[in-house]
Amino acid sequence: MRVFARLKLPLFAMACAGCVAQQVSAELEPALLIEKNSRVHNEVQRIVSEAMGGIEIHINPEVFAESSLLVLDKTPRQMGLIGRDMGRPIKFKLLFDGSTCWVMRLPDGPRWKLEALCSPAIQN
Repeated sequence: MRVFARLKLPLFAMACAGCVAQQVSAELEPALLIEKNSRVHNEVQRIVSEAMGGIEIHINPEVFAESSLLVLDKTPRQMGLIGRDMGRPIKFKLLFDGSTCWVMRLPDGPRWKLEALCSPAIQN
């Protein structure tokens, strides 16, 4: 009985942590940038570059202005630098959790906090 009593608290804590993790990811929704200036563009470009191993990239200044999805075609030179497969393009999505913007590598990669202002994307 003592063993069960000692296990109840850790099991309860793990169950609650799982609920919180699911709730946070469920609240993320596609977003669009509100700000469109060189500071925001440079921040997005820096984050995406870091996510791809620090390679030099060039993205459109209007990134995340009309779509929450960013798709990068791979060039042999870039992918050779970081040892990546040329099979599929690399995708990122701008997400909003109600207070913070996040850039997430798809399909289930890490997220990076974006200091720029964004708002939920209107979905049809």
